[in-house]
Amino acid sequence: MQDSKIKQNNLVRASLLVTTFLIPFYFFRFDLVSIPTNIFEIAVLISLILFLIFYFLYSTRLKTGPVWPYLLIVFAIIGVYVASDKTAALGILKGWFVVPAIFYFLVINTFDKENIKQLSIPLLISVLIISAWAILQKLGIITTLFYQTADPSFNQYLGDHFRVFGPFESPNYLAMFLVPATFLSIPILNYFKNRYFKFVIFLLYALPILSLVLSGSRGGAGAAFFAFITAICIIARKKSAVSGLLIYLLSFVLVALLILVVKFVGFDPSADVIRIQIYQYSREIIRENWLLGIGLGEFQNYITKLSADAIGFRTHALPYALHPHNIYLAMAIYLGVGGFVSFIATSIWFFVKAWGARAHSFVLAGAVSAFSAILVHGFVDTTYYKNDLSAIFWLILAVMVVISQKDERK
Repeated sequence: MQDSKIKQNNLVRASLLVTTFLIPFYFFRFDLVSIPTNIFEIAVLISLILFLIFYFLYSTRLKTGPVWPYLLIVFAIIGVYVASDKTAALGILKGWFVVPAIFYFLVINTFDKENIKQLSIPLLISVLIISAWAILQKLGIITTLFYQTADPSFNQYLGDHFRVFGPFESPNYLAMFLVPATFLSIPILNYFKNRYFKFVIFLLYALPILSLVLSGSRGGAGAAFFAFITAICIIARKKSAVSGLLIYLLSFVLVALLILVVKFVGFDPSADVIRIQIYQYSREIIRENWLLGIGLGEFQNYITKLSADAIGFRTHALPYALHPHNIYLAMAIYLGVGGFVSFIATSIWFFVKAWGARAHSFVLAGAVSAFSAILVHGFVDTTYYKNDLSAIFWLILAVMVVISQKDERK
């Protein structure tokens, strides 16, 4: 019986490893019994079926994790009720909240502190494929894909100032996936004791770094810088007697310097003016809909109405106003004050658990640096509302739940 239980659990774990690999490949879409879905969601469904078989056979004790992330789903359901387009809102609820939450639930009930690092393997493989994709795009070997050719918005990235976007909708989306996924994959270094093998892995990380540079994403570069400093601080704190407070103070000084550089050197008039205008309309939307938000998928409808008399904005900025370009504004706009508070509470829970976690330095550093990248990049982009980004967000939370489990029992 015990051997069968172990084999069954290994099967579920293997399925979740494949599912993790498929996170960025959600663009392979199709209908299943008239319901739009994609390859990642099907992988989650298969993993769930396997897990339920395992659960009913052996009556395993279930883990749920903290309540805060689940509250996001509650307010997302309210967001469906508020939205005018219920079909689109239900699709967002399924793809960006329910499916990632199921993925999260399966991970925390299948992995433990010893084997959670296995997730770094499929993550790194997917990161390398996406990075190679972007680099080949720069070399002209890969061009726009079947679902991109009909979208004229991609032409802006193919001109004289070429910016790679890989299989995604924009260069910024490429950066929003690559940065947290890359840092979350660094526990793979635990598998290699030989320094030559570790050197080869370090060389492989040059691919996502080069892809990030070719994307031209300033938000991604800033997030990567912050995440790198965070990872170094955590590893140093774990491996030496250096004061954790001193390390974090140093990191904040470096981040402050980065902000100054971006502010005074990295200003892009065309892109940043558009963002500022979108932020202004976003604040107006929040003031008018602060309690319940506007509902899932309603941002461009609202901003179109608000900018009815702003011809310049409608001509140059409205095509880019698909979302608020800020994760904090997005949470308040789509989910209302309750969703915003839940997001902040989830973030606070994450860092409180991270401070007391006793996991391996690479595992802890990978999770915290990846989550930090999402929050930092989230000041200038919406680093959640997308299939792969929401999946990465919930996966990071799952890793923190797993590595802090012993601390919770004390």
